[in-house]
Amino acid sequence: TNLYRQYIQDPSAYKATQKFFDEVLDSAAKNESVLWHCTAGKDRTGIEAMLLMAALGFDYKTIEEDFLLTNAFYKEKAEASYRKAYDILHIKAIANEFYNYEIVKESWLGISMDVMKRMTGESDNNDALKAYLNKYAGVSDEEMKTLRDYLSEWIWYGFGGIRNISIKDVFSFMVDTSSLDA
Repeated sequence: TNLYRQYIQDPSAYKATQKFFDEVLDSAAKNESVLWHCTAGKDRTGIEAMLLMAALGFDYKTIEEDFLLTNAFYKEKAEASYRKAYDILHIKAIANEFYNYEIVKESWLGISMDVMKRMTGESDNNDALKAYLNKYAGVSDEEMKTLRDYLSEWIWYGFGGIRNISIKDVFSFMVDTSSLDA
């Protein structure tokens, strides 16, 4: 959980976030795509996704719901990690740690938000996200509008007129997620 604090407050982390947004904005200006990832796509990448969603105008509740979708994608892997650890060690507490390594928890995003609120002086999650983007990620209101216009246009045309959709809807369009509902 300390990682979720560091991803927000460490100067090298928000400099990396500035670079991330520079790349996304540059790609938008060139009408190009952006792919970003890490090993699991839930921790550092999850924080960047949270900030991008905030820049696009998604509210914190939607961002949090999207973050928690990670558990649907990693459920089998988490269960396999638990079983393997338990089969080897026969200690539930340690097996649980292996399980927890593969998932995310609502409180982890909460840690990031608490740090963001402290750094920005904002008490509301949505206000703290916007202030963090402005002050620490170096993303201006105008740049956020550019991102919204660019990506909303893609969503508008890509989804036949649907304008207000969740990231899960976008992902479901690109990948068959029907097995996740089981």
